[in-house]
Amino acid sequence: MTAGHSGAGGAWHLGLASLGVNADAKFNFVPFDGAAPTRVSMLGGHVALATTGIDEMIEFYKDKQVRILAINNLERHELFPDVPTVAEAGYPIKQPIMDWRGLGAPKGTPADRMKILVDGLRKCFNDPEFQKAAIAKGFLLTWKEPAEFKTFLAGMEDTLGEALKAVGLYKPVQ
Repeated sequence: MTAGHSGAGGAWHLGLASLGVNADAKFNFVPFDGAAPTRVSMLGGHVALATTGIDEMIEFYKDKQVRILAINNLERHELFPDVPTVAEAGYPIKQPIMDWRGLGAPKGTPADRMKILVDGLRKCFNDPEFQKAAIAKGFLLTWKEPAEFKTFLAGMEDTLGEALKAVGLYKPVQ
């Protein structure tokens, strides 16, 4: 099956590659220069499916131009209540590969300064206006405290390694 994505090694490419590893499925990956050409190619019938951010498909989904098969997350998104998670669709995953963001600080940053940074970011993240705007755009929001984020990154490293090997992009550190 041909699967369009927005670039080799990106979250959407590796997310589907990870699913392929877990489901023992093979895809013919077709890279595009971003999400817009990926969508156009899928809507034009040039690829069988597109792997992209759900926020990139929200308008097409609302207009019933696309059918979203599954969401690559552990929980459903409130804007897409009829869209199952990958696991609910029958393909359990250890950890989803998604387009995430994190903030780092230099090693050795004093604890009092880290607390100010984390508290400020948490306050911004929990702001009702930010939450409302982000959710309306289809973004998946998850806050992780620093220790939780460290655990997330360790799990992501394992998951990414499998996906990178599956698509021939794995380069072991020497």
